[in-house]
Amino acid sequence: MKKVSRFIIGAMIGGLIGSTIVILITPESGIETRTALSSRLENLVKEIRTAAEEKKEELKKELEDYKKSSI
Repeated sequence: MKKVSRFIIGAMIGGLIGSTIVILITPESGIETRTALSSRLENLVKEIRTAAEEKKEELKKELEDYKKSSI
């Protein structure tokens, strides 16, 4: 358990350091970088919502099929 928590902490710290370095050395200005990041985040949120809605509908259909088959 101790190894897992160390790995997770190390991965988080590495991710933070890596993302900080990328932001600092990017050739775009701060406004351009924030705009691009914001746009990517919005797209990601839309994709997650779409996937969640699709899965929700799929699960509803499976549940109704299960109810019908158990009658």
